[in-house]
Amino acid sequence: MSAADLESSALEAYHAAANGAQELIRHNVWDEGIEKWKRALDDVAPYITSEQLDLFKRHFDNFFQLRRDENAPSDDTGSDSSESQYGYEKQYTILSFNSARNDDWFSNLQKTTHNFVYGENREFWPAQPVRVAILDSGFALTGEAHKAMKPYWSRIKDKRTFTDEFPLPQTPLEKQKALDDPVGHGTTVAYQLMKTCPSAHVYIAKVTVAESDHKQAVPDKAAISRAIRYAAAPIAEGGWGVDVINMSFGWSESELPGTMEAAEGVSGAIELAEKKGVLLFAAASNYGLSQPNDVLYPARDSRIIPVDAEDGLGNPAPFALHSQRGSGGVRYCAPGLSVDSPVSAVQMCGSSFACPVAAGVAALVLEFARHQDVSLSKSESVKRALSSAKGMLKVFGPMSQQAVNHPGFNMLYPWFFLGNTQREEVALNIIRQLEIEFGKGNVGHEVVWTTTWQAVQNYSK
Repeated sequence: MSAADLESSALEAYHAAANGAQELIRHNVWDEGIEKWKRALDDVAPYITSEQLDLFKRHFDNFFQLRRDENAPSDDTGSDSSESQYGYEKQYTILSFNSARNDDWFSNLQKTTHNFVYGENREFWPAQPVRVAILDSGFALTGEAHKAMKPYWSRIKDKRTFTDEFPLPQTPLEKQKALDDPVGHGTTVAYQLMKTCPSAHVYIAKVTVAESDHKQAVPDKAAISRAIRYAAAPIAEGGWGVDVINMSFGWSESELPGTMEAAEGVSGAIELAEKKGVLLFAAASNYGLSQPNDVLYPARDSRIIPVDAEDGLGNPAPFALHSQRGSGGVRYCAPGLSVDSPVSAVQMCGSSFACPVAAGVAALVLEFARHQDVSLSKSESVKRALSSAKGMLKVFGPMSQQAVNHPGFNMLYPWFFLGNTQREEVALNIIRQLEIEFGKGNVGHEVVWTTTWQAVQNYSK
């Protein structure tokens, strides 16, 4: 593994240990919790800068200050929203949700799914990784936030702004300002994606303009349309040629009439991306139940895979809306509450941060299906099917579990499906799932199986 990968692994281990320490302290096991956190700081120190280590130590100190005045938020529904604002995620200053459950989720992902997809010794690491575009508020390029993301710098393959906020930046400083992430939202979204799919090559598309207080970033619909088109355009045509686009934002039905022209521009861009075989993910909602009960646009578009946050206990987040379902009557949920951000001392909450996790899971499916040691890689029909929302949603089915008492919401657990030691058996099961949507014989007919184990023999009879 490269130095950057070692650094990334060390940081992931640190965050897992730190959250475990916080859980112990919340249950008043102070001595063990403090010792666990100190060991985590010692373990990560050789892999990070002194400035970043100081940031982690401040996080450590802040936790004890917050612990003294720990009270649950008075409102679970999320803050009030205005059009297309990222600021609607509550950045709770206390651990109001069970972050240890998030740690367990990512631990299972790393130990089971990552080892399955990439091999325990990374012998299946992709030669041409999946490309993912993050349409958001930019990426940290200055200060401590930039240093904190150092382990991920090599994963960012290009950065562009698609707004008119900074007209034609020329100097390096102007370009840096145009691409920087002043609110930390886009950086945290990218972090969630890269943690989920560690092989993905990431492309940053800044599509926001800052509000006057610089605390919130508002997505610009014209910029979104331009970014989708650029991200989906093949490399030969000057675009990024991505496989997946993540959009952790949205706007409500009531906000569309005055901006129909711009909305149609986004819709047209989505259609173009879909035709080029790009998977699109969007945050379903962060509005509270007192807000209009609908899924945000573009998440409610049938060509988009909508994503909700789950609370770490197998339930949709309190602000997940129940009146409309996603594709096929099911909405998929991923960890999005009590999210640790490398660029913030407080945890973040929202479907914005669950969305890149689901997008990352889709990227893992693509990485597996495209690897040359898997028979699926020879099948153009499988590639086309997995590049459609309907196809990927069918594969999500067996790697999920319905939420208790919440029909219509399924929690994603990738290791249910991407974890079998028989890689060809998983490949066959992917074809079986795709045939549910596209019909038997229409998907995977080009595959010549390299094994003759019983599952294939039974299936072919």
